[in-house]
Amino acid sequence: MTHRIGFHVGATRRGETLGVAHFGANLLAALEAQAGVETAVLCEASARDVYPNSRTLVVDHDSTFDQPQISSIDHLIQLHQFLARPADLPTTTVVHDLHVFDVAWKYGPGRDRLVEVFETNVLMSRWVASHFPATIDALASRYPTIADRLVLLEAPTLLEDFDLADDARQWARDSFSLDTSVPSLLYPAQLQAHKNHWNLLAALAILFSEGQPIRLILTGSSFREHHLVTLQTRAEQLGIGDLVHFAGYVSGEELRGLYAEVDAVISPSFAEGGAYIAQEAVIHGRPVACSNIASAVAHLERLDLQIPLFDPFVVSEIVSAIRDLIDNGESITNGYANALDIESSWTWEAMAAQLVELSTRAEPVG
Repeated sequence: MTHRIGFHVGATRRGETLGVAHFGANLLAALEAQAGVETAVLCEASARDVYPNSRTLVVDHDSTFDQPQISSIDHLIQLHQFLARPADLPTTTVVHDLHVFDVAWKYGPGRDRLVEVFETNVLMSRWVASHFPATIDALASRYPTIADRLVLLEAPTLLEDFDLADDARQWARDSFSLDTSVPSLLYPAQLQAHKNHWNLLAALAILFSEGQPIRLILTGSSFREHHLVTLQTRAEQLGIGDLVHFAGYVSGEELRGLYAEVDAVISPSFAEGGAYIAQEAVIHGRPVACSNIASAVAHLERLDLQIPLFDPFVVSEIVSAIRDLIDNGESITNGYANALDIESSWTWEAMAAQLVELSTRAEPVG
């Protein structure tokens, strides 16, 4: 029996490797070892090369987000036709996020047609899968008739494809003065408003005023240059400009070096697909705290991971979480044993097997 798997996960963003395309390429490579599987990927032209062994359906989409538009809809129809199956042929649609709804502005004039075909593919597939708890919840809310067809995949972190090298660790120490007595905190996230750098800076300013300076390393590029300038100005106005480092885009190896050398990690975001920053911190043995958003909590529960949580809208709670990381880091990391065991079983091969196993399940009723 052939199992057809269609991927709505093929975007790239300004050449950054730790993105949707990387996820899709890793999973598709693992699926190649599985018999009786056909795959098709809906992707931007810039991502074509990362899917050499899959049917590649290119959407001409400007990834700079300055003049976003989708100028070709033909390939959306092709993905629909690929997934349109005889009744006895199982199909699965793999969905990364629902930005076509919640960041609609970036899709331009082709967005309505993209939504139409996306919804058709999702509604006609036997199974719909995602590695993001937030996506599963959003799909269930938007399309309640497919709630029993939704499958949460267990994904490894993308960082595990990169080596943790001594020179990357040395680069981290030298670039951000990590060998000093000032505790260091890492937040690896794109510079976007919903990532909540604003409140994080306010929390660090409070700690600084109380005599506890914290060195903050912010990785990730800015989709909008003015947001970077806004955050830099805020750090200066709060009196912590010298302690906040805007590292920009860093490679996978460099990010692993940072994880290994900082004192702690934090994720204060208002919205995330899951708790992948926490998962990355765990495999590097770093104490981590994150916002108590539902998708992160669901991810942490699957990892059996107990870490400090906080309301990202309440600066005082962020302050308390950072204090906990600095004062009780060892006790936090001592509780990682179960999570490390679980995380080690989350491999690309295991995820591919999870998808293929769906083809043996009976069609849900309803």
